[in-house]
Amino acid sequence: MNDKTILLSLLDKPVLMMSGAEFLELLQQVETKKVVEQPSVFKYPKLPPFVTGIKGVAEVLGISVSTVNRMKAEGVLDEAILQNGKTVIFDTYKMLEILRVSNHKNKFNRKQA
Repeated sequence: MNDKTILLSLLDKPVLMMSGAEFLELLQQVETKKVVEQPSVFKYPKLPPFVTGIKGVAEVLGISVSTVNRMKAEGVLDEAILQNGKTVIFDTYKMLEILRVSNHKNKFNRKQA
């Protein structure tokens, strides 16, 4: 049997029914995803980890409130927003990472369709 056939047979078998050797074989053959390093407090020591409200984001990033509103409306910052009712909390480090990556994708930081 070739490696692909072994892998397919192991993928069909429930994990609880595998022997230790079969489980290790499965782990060795399955590709692992690269771990993406998250921005940390050490990279941005003067920035708060969370900011409340759109005015707070504009102040921290040094941009206008209308720019933050536009980015929020376009969905660019969706992954960095924690919202409970009317309270909007932005994850500062996640927001900076989104803007850094989206700036490389296109000029206007718009979310790709």
